[in-house]
Amino acid sequence: MRSLVNLSIRARVLIALVLVCGIALLTLSLTLLGGKVDTVFRSINSGLSAGSVGGAIPAGVGVSAQERMVIRNASLVIEVADVTLAEDKIRTFVNQVGGYILSSSTSGEGNSLNVSLITKVPAGQFDTTLSTFQALASKVRERSVTGEDVTAEFVDLKARLHNLEVTRDRVESLLGQATLVDDMLKINTTLGDLQGQIEQIQGRMQYLSQNVAVSTITVSVKPVPVVTIFGTEDWQPVMVARGALRNMIAACQGLLNLLITVVVWLPLIGPSLLLAWWIRKRLQRRGQPLPESQAGESEK
Repeated sequence: MRSLVNLSIRARVLIALVLVCGIALLTLSLTLLGGKVDTVFRSINSGLSAGSVGGAIPAGVGVSAQERMVIRNASLVIEVADVTLAEDKIRTFVNQVGGYILSSSTSGEGNSLNVSLITKVPAGQFDTTLSTFQALASKVRERSVTGEDVTAEFVDLKARLHNLEVTRDRVESLLGQATLVDDMLKINTTLGDLQGQIEQIQGRMQYLSQNVAVSTITVSVKPVPVVTIFGTEDWQPVMVARGALRNMIAACQGLLNLLITVVVWLPLIGPSLLLAWWIRKRLQRRGQPLPESQAGESEK
């Protein structure tokens, strides 16, 4: 009986020791796991805030010399005999090469019609399109071609995107291991920031790729200037005619002004003129010599 009691006590003590050891090991493992998640999270977060996501360019994400990314643009000002016909040919050719008209504007009419077109064409058709536009011209007044090499920027964006995606995957793996609510919230916040940066970089890369793939050509179409039939540029008959017309109008205005002045002053000047005329007549009559018959009778 005493041996059975001693065995029961030993069993209870052994069970108690096992339970205590199990609780201690569980607590230790949870503590270590939580510390590991928190440590890794702090390292990732500090790396993001320090701007170290870009990092070194990993192998295989560069762009070779044969794959240079250049955005090409051109601007033309041409003179043509028929502006409307040239515009139709430009639109037709752009559609044939798979491009499109981004915008167009016109000014003037008839022989003074001017047309400006902004065209988008595939980069592979850039030189052909430019040559075709120039062939339509009687004279090329202006021509400019520009290129912007965005290879370095694209490579840098690609490297940053790669590192961000790797970091995002690491953070997502930690999310499955986290047991504390605070760790989960921190990891989700970091994942949101990472995803925002990834989408921003992807948008910029897409913008660069589209501009590299499609070139812009702006063409202004103007009519050929009308050549004057006169050899002397200093003589401008139209200006001479305008000057003569202005002088004639000025002379007529002067005569009309004089007539208006006379009409206004006539009530005052008229009686004075009549009085002067009457006095002159009277004086003339007094000073007239007598007739010959009257002169002979007076002598007798």
